[in-house]
Amino acid sequence: MTGRQGPLKKRFWRMIILPEDRRQCWFWNGFKSNGYGQIQISAGRYEKAHRVAYKLFTGPIPEGKHVLHKCDNPSCVNPKHLFLGTQSDNNADMRVKGRARYAWGERSGSAKLTWPQVQKIREQYRFYSRMFGSVALGRRYGVTSTMILFIVKGDAWREEFK
Repeated sequence: MTGRQGPLKKRFWRMIILPEDRRQCWFWNGFKSNGYGQIQISAGRYEKAHRVAYKLFTGPIPEGKHVLHKCDNPSCVNPKHLFLGTQSDNNADMRVKGRARYAWGERSGSAKLTWPQVQKIREQYRFYSRMFGSVALGRRYGVTSTMILFIVKGDAWREEFK
């Protein structure tokens, strides 16, 4: 691979800050997007630097595979810190390492209810009741009758996500 500024491997090395201990993260010192290094691989075409590092030092990336970081540092390009996986592997790795940021309950930007309201809905709900059925409670709280049923069944607003 060559580009307008010379062979890719040579340009790649110019953008790395190497630590004394080569087992530590190699920091990308070039252009970044969302913390991930980017390198131009052809006219107008950029690729993430950690993917290029994997290709240069380890080998090709099979279709459908992602290059993941053991170190959780998006700007790291140390090939020893990189491994192949699927999007599911990446999501699981993120959850195991406590980096998953899911907004549940009141923390969700689209939440229309609060936890006290959800508890009140669960107390008040009566099957086929005109005053306390899903349609009536949905109107009262500004949500759909389907959401009321999800809340009552525990499919929405589960306690473990409180």
